[in-house]
Amino acid sequence: MNVPSRVKRILLNKVISIGKIFINPSNHVFPHWIISKADPERGIVDNFINNLHSAPTRELLLDVGAGNFRFQDYLETQGFVYESQDFDQVFDQDMRGKHTYVCDIENIPVNDGRFDVVVCTQVLEHLANPLIALQELSRILRKGGKLYLTTNFLFPIHGAPYDFFRYTNFGLEHLCHKSNFSISELQPRGGFYSFIAKIVFDFPAIIKSWLFYGGASPHGQRQIKVRNILIVLPLVPLVFLVDILCTLLAFLLARFDFMDKKKRFTLGYQLVATRD
Repeated sequence: MNVPSRVKRILLNKVISIGKIFINPSNHVFPHWIISKADPERGIVDNFINNLHSAPTRELLLDVGAGNFRFQDYLETQGFVYESQDFDQVFDQDMRGKHTYVCDIENIPVNDGRFDVVVCTQVLEHLANPLIALQELSRILRKGGKLYLTTNFLFPIHGAPYDFFRYTNFGLEHLCHKSNFSISELQPRGGFYSFIAKIVFDFPAIIKSWLFYGGASPHGQRQIKVRNILIVLPLVPLVFLVDILCTLLAFLLARFDFMDKKKRFTLGYQLVATRD
């Protein structure tokens, strides 16, 4: 008996959904606040953006390198008029061509001083000319406008081949000074224990990358390329267990971050700066 194509699609989607639960069980077992603590790289950036001031005067905001519009809904609920920018080779291929401005950060086609706020999260490390890019962000911000920026220090290569630099607080101060920005806040994003938590949290992703994605980097675009099914099937329960245990361990490790006062082993930095 022939099975209608619609039924096949439904069955396939069910199988994929069940597969995702077994491959990434933590995302389905634990509440968001635990995942946010267990993955401090993502959680700290989310918290930084979630603490942006509200915009009662409907300030115009540009999300630079916006990718998959991760913060759009939240920023719009805060009263910002949201616009986005990313380059044509945006890492999330489903988002290609969907941004307000599809262009290079070094040359955004808008008038001087157009924006009240610019958000730039986890983008600076992907820019070959960061000083020119920051000078462009300074140009498009009005005088007194705010820049909210995060970038990496200790973090794996990702978004290859567009991954060029890692930044210290001193490097960020230098770039802002050369771009007519005055920094009002510059803080490390976590310390030693958050750094170790991130390694532990990512450990299952490395295993899953080898089993299900042909060894591709867990920090980038991947296509399903399952290894020998006779190897994969017996290991699925182990992957399930390792994912759960690593998430719990990472969550616990990150809770000790208060003990690291110097934070030399930080995942990166976050800054708030004002256009002079």
